[in-house]
Amino acid sequence: MFRRRGVARRRHLERQLLPGRRNRVARGALRQLRRANRMMGDGDFAGAAAIFDFLADGAQSLGMWHSPQLFLEAGRAWMMAGEATHGLDRLRHGLRLMPEMGQSYRLPLVLSRIVRELRDRGFQSQANELDREFKGLLGGVSDSPLPVPATSPMARLPAQCPQCGGSVLPNEVEWADRHSAICDYCGSLIQAEA
Repeated sequence: MFRRRGVARRRHLERQLLPGRRNRVARGALRQLRRANRMMGDGDFAGAAAIFDFLADGAQSLGMWHSPQLFLEAGRAWMMAGEATHGLDRLRHGLRLMPEMGQSYRLPLVLSRIVRELRDRGFQSQANELDREFKGLLGGVSDSPLPVPATSPMARLPAQCPQCGGSVLPNEVEWADRHSAICDYCGSLIQAEA
């Protein structure tokens, strides 16, 4: 007669995550990710940032491994759109999320890239602020690049993910095996070029 809210909510979520629904949602997210990457290339940074924000929030709510990278890309896009305060908040959130998602080992390399990009774009005070704030978080984490299999030269990766159009950064990419890397944004396997 009376239903508890938790049971109804759980059933609603289960219905949403049925295999067919999950595939449609994933395809829609991938379409939006492609669109955001195209917009970044076209210089529509605010439009891209809004999409990255939406995708990052959704990925975090689902506990997805690549949610920090989506927040970082949203922050980068907001900074490029001239929204420094919002951009810095998104960058901070992405960097804080990395250790929670088991990506502490990537933090030094990603932080140094972000700080360098901010300085190159004239955001000196924001770069210094992030650098100071996250140096303490690094503690015992080394600043060395991610391991790369000896038989997979980094130069052979495409510049962009063939699935989502996201940038592939050879010194930050995570290798799945000797011939493929994992896209930071969509999780697709990126095959090394022959």
